[in-house]
Amino acid sequence: MLKTVSKQIRFVFNFFFLLFVLSLLSPNTIYARDYEWIDQFGNELYYLHDSAGGAVFNDADELYVLSTTYDFLNGNNVRDTFLRKYDQTGSLIWENNSIPGGMGGVALDNESNIYVTTFNLHDGNFVAYLVKLNSSGSELWTKEFGFSSNASIIVHRVAVDNYGNSYVVGVSYGGGFIRKFDPLGNELWTNYHDRSEFRGVTVKDQNLYVSGQANNRSFVGKYDLDGNVQWERENYSVDARDLSIDDFGNIYVVGKSFTGGYIQKYNSEGFELWNREISNPWTTATWSNGVEIGADGVVSVVGGSSSSLTEPYISFGNYRPYVQRYGTGGELLWTYFYTNSDITNGNGRDVAVGSDGRFAVSGQITGTIAGETQDGTDAFVAYYSTNSSPIANAGQDLIIEEGFDLILSGSGSYDQDGFIDIVNYDWDFGDGLTSSGETMSHTFTDNGIYSVTLTVTDAEGKFDSDTVTFTVNNVSPIGTLIISPAAISPGESSTLSFSNQYDPSITDSIAGFTYSYDCTNDGVFESVDSQFATFTCHYPNVGIYTAKGQIKDKDNGYSHYTVAINVRTPSEAIYEIIDLVETFNFEQGIDNGLDGKLDAALSTLDDLNENNDVAAINSLISFINTVENQRDNLITSEQADILITAAQAIIDGLSS
Repeated sequence: MLKTVSKQIRFVFNFFFLLFVLSLLSPNTIYARDYEWIDQFGNELYYLHDSAGGAVFNDADELYVLSTTYDFLNGNNVRDTFLRKYDQTGSLIWENNSIPGGMGGVALDNESNIYVTTFNLHDGNFVAYLVKLNSSGSELWTKEFGFSSNASIIVHRVAVDNYGNSYVVGVSYGGGFIRKFDPLGNELWTNYHDRSEFRGVTVKDQNLYVSGQANNRSFVGKYDLDGNVQWERENYSVDARDLSIDDFGNIYVVGKSFTGGYIQKYNSEGFELWNREISNPWTTATWSNGVEIGADGVVSVVGGSSSSLTEPYISFGNYRPYVQRYGTGGELLWTYFYTNSDITNGNGRDVAVGSDGRFAVSGQITGTIAGETQDGTDAFVAYYSTNSSPIANAGQDLIIEEGFDLILSGSGSYDQDGFIDIVNYDWDFGDGLTSSGETMSHTFTDNGIYSVTLTVTDAEGKFDSDTVTFTVNNVSPIGTLIISPAAISPGESSTLSFSNQYDPSITDSIAGFTYSYDCTNDGVFESVDSQFATFTCHYPNVGIYTAKGQIKDKDNGYSHYTVAINVRTPSEAIYEIIDLVETFNFEQGIDNGLDGKLDAALSTLDDLNENNDVAAINSLISFINTVENQRDNLITSEQADILITAAQAIIDGLSS
């Protein structure tokens, strides 16, 4: 009696245990897609072991799975082979359990006819069968074949060309063979390869490809449809168990090496492009059994391993089925093990790809993967629906200022499949800069309108982009404006100077600033858009003036500042000199009443009060002479310079 356990299991069985185990297996595992549904099936008798092998999709993405029951107590004698057809939801459409022998492979022709290879014990030797069925599972014909009455033959996979011809590979007489049949099951030709075994076969673009082992080395061959050799390659691995061809004629091969499993890529001429080990340092107990590349460019690999395949390495004891997904450049996208606390053994045997990225994994499991309470060694098939692209969300359109440290977040992005498998967040800021990360800090160094694009990519290379517009406004530069000296006599000049210039835009700062100056703040700039941060203003008349300075960036953003300047009368200037003299005398301990320079300054003030400019000039000259006589004696040289400069400025003003 055949038992069938739960289908359409959607991430419910042993959920928390699975999350715990998978979180330990590898960084890639946490991004693995969850299967859409899974079916575990087989005989209820404990000594009857079941295993699913060949799997293939038709054009409607309905799935065919081949399985076999073995009698474990009687030397693994073959009992039955079953062919199952599922719809996309996991419902069983039909099952054919009348196919003789143990399973080999399964393939479809362009009319959805099904070709199945099996082998069975007959009169002490194994014989092979090629069975053709229609899409409803009804037998059209069965071809029994072998090499001789006293030689066993074991068949593996089968492929069909566009004309309905089938190609079967296997082993007999200790050598591998390829046998071609026409659509009616008539043998057309056989190629035999000594000391070898052929396991994988596929047809692509009028070419026939075969994989296996020869001379204890892995073997890959390319032939035309008449069996003529185009090239054959032997490699350092033990065997090549399956192969798949992409639209460019590149060949993806999986199998067993001396260190574990492997996936290898050849170009159309048979030259190796890359090779990836599927193993860990602890053990060589890893097998890679099936490979298929989908139209989405993702390569699926299935097999079995006794431990995890990436750090941190975890030993399972016995084998566990796994599926890995790779990019065409050999980059590992993710790894998933079919395991939980009830699983004690298992192996992944084949993988099929459908349209739009859907795929299915078939194999064998000991224990319960889908919640069935009865233990046993059963067949299983896991179905993965189309991987939808993630949805990118770059946020909202914004209006900001240049130089602002902006935080951008892609946290609003999500995976449509309901499983968080976004692995890359790539930002293009529209200003020539890019970066990666879910949350980023970015500064726009110049004003403008920027299209900022976030591209999110999931673990299988599906991606989506979202663009927002950032309007970055210009910020005016700032600075400090001073005038020196701030008090002068009529006819003297004073200099306006900018310092501490700052603009939040690095671009503006590098470009530099321009300066404009209005000495009297009358609305007319004496200097416009100068490159110089200083400008000298001349003041002929007495008065208190306001001077204005303007700093401007390359985008015409500007700031202006004002300062005051006092153009004093000569008397006011003399009073300032008198104050300075008294201050210096105090510092030097000089009695003001005995100081000659103070007397000269006071005499100048008397002359000015009498409007006698000539006498005032003479008194100032006397003052200057007195100061020179006291330099480095009664006053310091620096103090002398200050007093002489102030006195000379008054003389110049009176003389003009």
